[in-house]
Amino acid sequence: LVQDVRSGYPGATAGFTITNNRGTGNRWVEIDPDTLAYRKPSASGMTTYDSMNYQVTAAEYVGGYVYFSTPDAIYAAPQTDLTFVQKVANITALAEKEMIVDMAFNTQDNKLYAITYFNGAVGTGNYNSTMVGNDTTLLYTVDLITGKLTRVAEISATNPGKNFNKKPYRTISALAIDDGGNFYGVNHSTTTTGAYLYRWTLEEIVDGKIGPLAPINNKTSGKINSGCYAGGFTSLTYDHDKDVLYFASGLNARGSASISNKLYVIDPKTGSPAESGLVSVTVLCKNGAWADALSTACFVLGTDKALALRDGLAAQGVAFELVFVTDDGRVLYTGGLAAAFTPNEESGYTYESLA
Repeated sequence: LVQDVRSGYPGATAGFTITNNRGTGNRWVEIDPDTLAYRKPSASGMTTYDSMNYQVTAAEYVGGYVYFSTPDAIYAAPQTDLTFVQKVANITALAEKEMIVDMAFNTQDNKLYAITYFNGAVGTGNYNSTMVGNDTTLLYTVDLITGKLTRVAEISATNPGKNFNKKPYRTISALAIDDGGNFYGVNHSTTTTGAYLYRWTLEEIVDGKIGPLAPINNKTSGKINSGCYAGGFTSLTYDHDKDVLYFASGLNARGSASISNKLYVIDPKTGSPAESGLVSVTVLCKNGAWADALSTACFVLGTDKALALRDGLAAQGVAFELVFVTDDGRVLYTGGLAAAFTPNEESGYTYESLA
């Protein structure tokens, strides 16, 4: 199961896999979210960076280092050499079977945060349904020097899904923080229709508690996506360059149903994935930073709205061309590319020029 961390390179994402049941053991990977998405089950967007000898449960990029947790310790390694690992501290402040399940760095206060819940078996990441207090999530800060965990708040949530407003579906099991200090989380769900996106801020803490939180889209139909699991070792990360959320879903590390392993691109405003009908978008323009940002924006918007955005920006002096790959096997390209574009007739795609 892939779990994302921000790698520090513009537009790049890294992560890790757990066990041989759904991959090739414990390893660090590099991920291209534009090609590795739930509409495209191929792993062509993920390559192995290096193997590792740790059972990682959560990770995050902080100032040139990747901080990560295992069931019993916190470690750090330079982003440029993830094999050069140093132990920051043993984990001693957590209760029995309480485990860090995700981490995120807050650029507003320059602190690393972690969330925990009680798990049934450390080796699986499965939620423990018998522990007292297991329908809440605990939020901590992690000292970057000493590794000390300091409890910040207890988080509770509601779930609008039919028959899901109960433990464990009210427990937050994934964490991300945007540039404005907004915290995002996805609740634990071992069904395909019970996972929702939540948002909160530190200002909402009252007497050491946050919530009960309601999902951003607080309707039964507001779930992230039909078919989305949020079991053990899932993760959420915020792309600071593209202003979108990536959610690595899955059931647990030991299961065999690989169909539940998917990467979602989520709109933080709506709590839902981009339903654009697109597999990928390529932007060609003179400014590389613009091209990177516009590719994700156009992917979320879909073909028609992306073309309208192109026309609007062209009127402001920002010109660019687009290539869309749709989920029904078409390659669409804008008129400015017609003279230079050579379709690959053996690809299996159909090609269309857009006026």
